Amino acid sequence: MPEFEKSEYVAEDKSEIKTPRVQGRYIDSQSSVDENKSSGWVLLIVGSVGIIAVILSMVGVIPIKFNNPYLFYGVLCAIFVLFLVMGFVSFANAKKFESKAKGEKTLRDSLIEWAEKNLNAEDIDKEIDIWNTESDEILYFKRSKVITDKLNKQFVNLDPMLVDNLIDNVIYEKIYPLPEVEDEYEEDSDVDDDFDDDFDEESEVGEE
Repeated sequence: MPEFEKSEYVAEDKSEIKTPRVQGRYIDSQSSVDENKSSGWVLLIVGSVGIIAVILSMVGVIPIKFNNPYLFYGVLCAIFVLFLVMGFVSFANAKKFESKAKGEKTLRDSLIEWAEKNLNAEDIDKEIDIWNTESDEILYFKRSKVITDKLNKQFVNLDPMLVDNLIDNVIYEKIYPLPEVEDEYEEDSDVDDDFDDDFDEESEVGEE
């Protein structure tokens, strides 16, 4: 087995910003940035339009009559101001996640680069018991366990969900690439071409 040099890269402290998770699914920081920005824009637009509508209604541009207009306008103004505040909070959260997203991208690139240089299918399969009767799912989990252990040994303070996500979507396919599947359409075309050639040959013989 090849000896690997210990990496000096240390993942950032997880206590700064907690990466959100939905039903056990890992969500990267860049996705959190995009979600917070989109939510912020919606809240700001709704809040601004609402406040403008309330002002226009108060000055009589939009003729609306209420039994207690002060209470009605007060409640609406409070709601739309709350929308504006929530919009600014969303943008503030997006800015926080932007700094984390940069560090996260650097870490992901480092993990992928190290895996490409130091992990290969032959060495991983030597460390696990492979039986001919085992399904692809069992082999996948056994191999992923070895890959996870090696990454955690090489890097410290790794988020387990980040590692699982990276193995599922990138690293495993690089180590165990899927076999190339021939295009069925091309095969059918080849068969049709052979049939046309045979038909042309038979036609030529008939004409003779």
